[in-house]
Order: sequence, then structure tokens, then C-alpha cells
Amino acid sequence: MSQSLLEQELEESKDHLENAQAKASKEASKVQSTMDKLECTEKEIVELKEQRTYLCAPLKGEKQLSHDAQAKVNEMERHCNSQGYYSTE
Repeated sequence: MSQSLLEQELEESKDHLENAQAKASKEASKVQSTMDKLECTEKEIVELKEQRTYLCAPLKGEKQLSHDAQAKVNEMERHCNSQGYYSTE
């Protein structure tokens, strides 16, 4: 092979390598971007779960208060019925 043909093949190989490296770099950048988005989404999920916990806590307290109040009403009704104050019939 002649020197010029070898030089031409070398240049083509270099171009091919540069193109492959550029493509690999672009793909790696896409992967990193996707991983960053995933990490951000995971953080948002954690934050939403924490918010849900904080929002549900008062509801649980209200449910317990409602249950306690209903139990007290039931107790008072039983007492009134046993004393003959009124009938629920």
C-alpha cells in the first residue's frame, strides 16, 4: 500500500473514531439527564409521602375525636334510657 493510501485510511479511521466518541458522549449525556430526572422524581415522591403523612395525622386525630364523641353520646343515651328519660323507639 502506498503512503498516501495509508494516511487516507488513518484519517478515515480517526473521523470514524471521533464520530463514535461524539455519539457515545451524546448518549452518556442523555443517560445522565435521565438519571437526574429520575433522582428528582424520587425526591418528589419522598416529599409527597411526607406531606401525606402530615396531612393524614390531623385526620386520624379528628377520626379518634369523632369516635370518642360518638361513644360518649351512646353512653349518655344508654344512661337516659335506663333512667327512663326518653325512648329511642
